[in-house]
Amino acid sequence: MAAREKVAIARELLARDVDPSVARRSSKSADSVPLVGIVEQVGMDWFAAVHKHSVSESQYKRNLSRFRNYIVPFIGQKAMSDVTSSDILDCVQRIASRGTLETAHRTK
Repeated sequence: MAAREKVAIARELLARDVDPSVARRSSKSADSVPLVGIVEQVGMDWFAAVHKHSVSESQYKRNLSRFRNYIVPFIGQKAMSDVTSSDILDCVQRIASRGTLETAHRTK
């Protein structure tokens, strides 16, 4: 695609109040494997199916509690395909800003 065509596409997106860089990123992520479901449901399914059987009961409960308390309130209702690394970083920074650095480290 020529540079002039890219500029024309960007101008069309701007005319529709769409950020061209966001549109580009979302089209790239759409080409990858689609992630289905919301963060909370996928996380709970993973905890029950995988994590519960690979760690001790007490570790499972601690990690599940961290997920429910620190992740779900912020990004729990987002679609998995919409979660970005900056969303995860925001969650961890919120935990760290409360002074619980060890919890922030373990939650990431």
